[in-house]
Amino acid sequence: MNYDGVEQGEDGMWHAGEADEDLMVMCSWCHERVHQLMDRDRGWAGLSRRDATLAIIRTIQRRVLVEAVRLTTEVTE
Repeated sequence: MNYDGVEQGEDGMWHAGEADEDLMVMCSWCHERVHQLMDRDRGWAGLSRRDATLAIIRTIQRRVLVEAVRLTTEVTE
């Protein structure tokens, strides 16, 4: 991942120069999973930061959906 332009201000807050349309709201759990998957699999390095992040988010969404279906099936059996 490229963190050029990301700086921590005197207030302790992190600031970056991403365009608003490149930002996405996500919970801290999903945000951490994005970093874990990206750090664990260097294959993502072949994509732009934005494309890799979007692909990883789709992967997380699929995993969450599969788990939700599994849990629903267990409850209804």
